[in-house]
Amino acid sequence: FAITADEVFTSSFAPFVLLGPALGAPCVLPDVDVRRPADLDVDRLAEACARGPVGVAWLSPASARRIVATAADRTVPLRLVMLAGAPIDPELARAVARVTGGEVRSPYGMTEAMPLTDGVEPDADVPAGGTATGWPLPGVTVVVTPLDDPHGPARPAGDWGELVIHAPWMRDGYDRRWATDAAATVERDGATFHRTGDVGYLADDGRLVQLGRAQHVLRTADGPLASVAVEQPVAAALDRSVAAVGVGPAGAQVVVVVVAGTGRLRLAEPGLTAAVRDASAVPVAAVLEGELPVDVRHQSKVDRSALAAAATDLLAGR
Repeated sequence: FAITADEVFTSSFAPFVLLGPALGAPCVLPDVDVRRPADLDVDRLAEACARGPVGVAWLSPASARRIVATAADRTVPLRLVMLAGAPIDPELARAVARVTGGEVRSPYGMTEAMPLTDGVEPDADVPAGGTATGWPLPGVTVVVTPLDDPHGPARPAGDWGELVIHAPWMRDGYDRRWATDAAATVERDGATFHRTGDVGYLADDGRLVQLGRAQHVLRTADGPLASVAVEQPVAAALDRSVAAVGVGPAGAQVVVVVVAGTGRLRLAEPGLTAAVRDASAVPVAAVLEGELPVDVRHQSKVDRSALAAAATDLLAGR
């Protein structure tokens, strides 16, 4: 990613600001509450970039959306923008590229191993859905295993399952969560792999495509459904954020789609319900509307487990 001392680094996520000095590069923190990355607008980003020759920005999706929404045809020139913290919508990546004029990358990784892919954005949306994260970096091995069976045979290109990874820098310096590491360790072909807790697939050209978290897979009577694959066509049709959750016992869950809104969770109006069902590729039992719970760090990862519990309580007996 060519981050050097020749240019300044900035980020909407405070711990990432430490990445600059760790790599020998100066960095600036935008004038924004580090607990609220979604408050970083184009003016605050421009002000931070005015403090020095900022060439690289590492942004959470919430920050990127806010910058794009407030740009109003203004630009903030950057050489490289890294988007991380949650799956990145391809249209959001293209919009960030228009605002910054720079290369936009969304590498895949997690605390135990980062980065794992080069984050190169595809020229077009991934045909089978999901979030394309680029090609695995040299030394990285990605295996797509059957759901709930990390020791099972690798799935062929295009078939989704659980992602397990191996990299030379995996867990480097990450040595205080022994029980967690042990539970996430898989031995395959004489090598140690890490269970990512994510689902996805390898495209025919070798790109890694992410489809959300394994714990958020909908376990329906017709088989498992990846949350992201259910959500994407609906979100595109409505131009709104949505989350798909399963309600009911595993193996007999029904699909519930929650459309982002304000206020408490509630049944959606008939028109919105019809629009969601028309856009969905799978049957939708109920459509709800309300605030989507997100993580504190990036304000981008939807807590679908909490949302599923709230939807279950709301729909009980209906």
